[in-house]
Amino acid sequence: MKKTEIGAAGVCDLDFIAALEENCFSLPFRRADFESMLSADGDLLLIAKEDGAPRGYLAARTVLDETEILAIAVDPAARGRGIGRALLDGLIGRRGEQTKIFLEVRASNAAARALYAACGFVQTGVRRGYYQLPPEDAVLYFRGATAARDKG
Repeated sequence: MKKTEIGAAGVCDLDFIAALEENCFSLPFRRADFESMLSADGDLLLIAKEDGAPRGYLAARTVLDETEILAIAVDPAARGRGIGRALLDGLIGRRGEQTKIFLEVRASNAAARALYAACGFVQTGVRRGYYQLPPEDAVLYFRGATAARDKG
C-alpha cells in the first residue's frame, strides 16, 4: 500500500494542480489563481503525494473563523485510495478540529458527498442551478464543532 503524504504545495506543484483542475472541473481555476494562493494570507494549498508523485490537491480560504474549501481533486487514476480523505484530514489538522469548514459540491457527485459525510460534514442546504456546464444544483456542507458533535 502506498503512503500518502500531505504538505503545503509549492511553485513546483502548480503545473500538476492546474492540469488536474482542468481535467476535473468544467469551469476551472487558472494556474495564476493557484499561484496567488501560495502567498495570500488565509489561503491554503495542499498537495497529496504518493512515493513523491503528486496525486491530488486541496485549495481553501480562511476568513476569520471560517474556512471554505474552494477545490479538491484527486487524479482519476488514484481515486479510491484514501487521498481525498487524507487531504481533508490535512486541512482539518492545519485549521484545527473546531474550525468551521464549508463547501459546495455538485449534487451528482456521490463519491465526494459520501467522503464529506464520512469526515463529519453535514448537509445544510441546496443552491438551485448553481453550477453551469452542465447546469446542476450545488449541495452545501458544513463541518464545525456542532456538526462534529451531532454526528458522533
